[in-house]
Amino acid sequence: MTQAKMSKTLSKTERDEVLDLLIANEQSGKLSDAVEALRGDEREFAASLIAYADDFAIQVRQRVRTLIHQHHEAYPRILSLLRTVLKWIKKDRELGRGSPDLDCLESFARAIAKDILSRCWMTQ
Repeated sequence: MTQAKMSKTLSKTERDEVLDLLIANEQSGKLSDAVEALRGDEREFAASLIAYADDFAIQVRQRVRTLIHQHHEAYPRILSLLRTVLKWIKKDRELGRGSPDLDCLESFARAIAKDILSRCWMTQ
């Protein structure tokens, strides 16, 4: 969503919430990348850092889902975006560029789509 479109459809509070979530998502990705090398390390500090990064990632995903649920009017656009994301993932896999991160993104995209579709069916 471009900033011009976003400013027309969202209040300032909602725009701030989306921006905060985008920043948190970026931070979560960087944090996860930073602790990835520590996985398997049995020292207490390593386990603590990994647990924090994993917990933060879960919190960000939950915030994304909550934000989506609050804006049911955007479901058709979100589903369209998710279809595009899944097509990109499929192409990456066909080109041999699969990864655990890609698997995680696919699972998350499918879970959101399933959640939206189940909510749409329940309201009809």
